[in-house]
Amino acid sequence: MPVSAEARPGTTFGRVASEYERARPEYPTAVIECAERELGLGPASTVLDLAAGTGKLTRPLQERFARVIAIEPDDAMRACIDGDARAGTAESMPVDDEGVDAVFVGDAFHWFDWPVALAEIRRVLRPGAGGLAIVGNSWPIPADGPARDLLNVVWARFNGTKSYTGVEWMTLVAAEFGPLGHASWSSDHVYPGDLYADLCLTGSTPASLSDDEREELREKLREHLAGAHVLSIASEIYWVRV
Repeated sequence: MPVSAEARPGTTFGRVASEYERARPEYPTAVIECAERELGLGPASTVLDLAAGTGKLTRPLQERFARVIAIEPDDAMRACIDGDARAGTAESMPVDDEGVDAVFVGDAFHWFDWPVALAEIRRVLRPGAGGLAIVGNSWPIPADGPARDLLNVVWARFNGTKSYTGVEWMTLVAAEFGPLGHASWSSDHVYPGDLYADLCLTGSTPASLSDDEREELREKLREHLAGAHVLSIASEIYWVRV
């Protein structure tokens, strides 16, 4: 059974693969340049894109490094990736021991079983070669109003009052590998209302809805988000040499 068939957040992104590829922002070149510099990588390096999704991070890595291995558990997401794309998870990577110079993770590390994933990351990294880069993009969800209310209902349905912070995984990574470096950037992007609605659908909870429910939500969001929206996209990277 493909991962996208499981109706729980974090395992259903394949249901919105087309929206993910179309609407999610690209990673800035500065993110890749920072990782290359801080991890001591070069054009001949072999790097791994873990939980690669539709290849949003894989593609800029392929432009810079000699070999890029993409690992993605969801069949529908992985089908969007050209090149060496393998079925696997952070907890079980189909990669040889000491097979890569660096591991990149884009907008996915919070879904991992962290202790198991960190052990796998250590296993596949060449000693002294590079390290781990955890990158992410974030954007504002609709402010107060009907669109925000619709998304809040979906969030509460799957998560209740649960919230998320990155403190836990940062602590574990630092304990395993050492202190984390950090850098961030921000840039404005114009999103038409229909594309902004699609971006909202790529969240883990809208992705967990049935197709019919999600289409109904899409139409309502497009109605409430009509017009153009300037979104401030925040991009950041955490890195550690291993």
